[in-house]
Amino acid sequence: MNNPISVLVIDDDQDDHEIFSGAMRIAYPRALCKFAFNRMEALAQLSVLANKPDFIFMDLNMPEMEPEEFIRKLRLIPDMQDIAVYTLSGFAPYDQMKHLMQIGVTKVLQKQNTIGQLSNLLRSTIGCATS
Repeated sequence: MNNPISVLVIDDDQDDHEIFSGAMRIAYPRALCKFAFNRMEALAQLSVLANKPDFIFMDLNMPEMEPEEFIRKLRLIPDMQDIAVYTLSGFAPYDQMKHLMQIGVTKVLQKQNTIGQLSNLLRSTIGCATS
């Protein structure tokens, strides 16, 4: 990718926004990160953004809207049918991971313990998706 990578992070925890942002700066210094605190806010942002993100990373366990509803509504937004959506979870049973991938989540990623570990995960995840 010649242009900077653009991501939308959906997480209800401000600390996780900062951790993700730091990890992205390590993995992709030119990356552009936008943030939403819940899935409804993310859908509102995505419906009016002129430049759609390359990737969406969202926390799996958040109130207000289930991942299934988010994916369904996301795919109705023009130019969002094929965007890669990754969920981040501290723990997700196999059946839940399988279900999420069946409904359109690209991959369920394990939350990492350090910024360094997260930056390595992002580098490998985004690197695989862009190569």
